[in-house]
This record gives sequence, C-alpha cells and structure tokens, in this order.
Amino acid sequence: MSDENRPLEENPMAKYLKKSGKVSPLISIIRGVFGAIAGGTIGHFTFMWLKQQHGFYSLVLPGALLGLGFGLASQYRSWACGFACAVAAFFLGCYSEWCFGFGPFKADESYFYFVTHVFNVDSSMTIFMLVLGVILAFWFGRGR
Repeated sequence: MSDENRPLEENPMAKYLKKSGKVSPLISIIRGVFGAIAGGTIGHFTFMWLKQQHGFYSLVLPGALLGLGFGLASQYRSWACGFACAVAAFFLGCYSEWCFGFGPFKADESYFYFVTHVFNVDSSMTIFMLVLGVILAFWFGRGR
C-alpha cells in the first residue's frame, strides 16, 4: 500500500502534519499589530463618544482595547509584545486625552508638549486612568 492510500493514523507523516498547525511568530505579530490598530481605534472613538454623549470619562478604554486587540489577534505569548503594547497605549491614551481637548496646557497646545508634560495634569483621575490603560495593555498584549 502506498503512503497516499494509507489512513492518516498509519501514515508516518501524520505526526508532522498535525504539528505544522503553528504559525510563525512574525505572522502572529503582524496579525497582532492589525488587532491592536483595530482595538485602539475602537477604544479611542468609544472614549470620545462616551464622553460627548453621556459624560462618562473612560480614558482606560483606548489602551486596554489596544492590548486586547493585539493579544486576541496574535495568539502569541511574549513579554516584549506586552511592553510594546504598553508604550503604544501610553501614546494613544495621551492622544485621546489631547484630541478631546482636555489638556490643561493652553500656552502650548501641541501634542508633543502634552505628552512631555502629561504628568503635570492637575486631575489625578486622568493619571490613574492613563496608567490603568497602560497596565491593561501590557497585560492583554502579552498574549496567551
């Protein structure tokens, strides 16, 4: 009986075919980046919508959804990916805060100035929500 006609259980190549279902880390990271972009975008616009429509301040959403999107899409476990998601979540959270016009810095309203002086914000809730979003982005961005 030739190898092509053998049942899958008897085929010597079957054990290699079953193991080949793994995706390379590079493909996983690329999928994760697209997931992070989708999650971060949803988080940013949800944050803006909730604040405009309902007055609900949810600055944690952009960062947390960025990390969640990366982790779910990549299916790859890596501490470095979690750290990259945390850094991206910090900048996205600052952008969401700056874009909505909550910035207390009226002398210089540029994004770069806001990012470099974000911890001078008077509201401790802003800092708490931003840091919580960064922590959740790291946690979810690590993957499974």
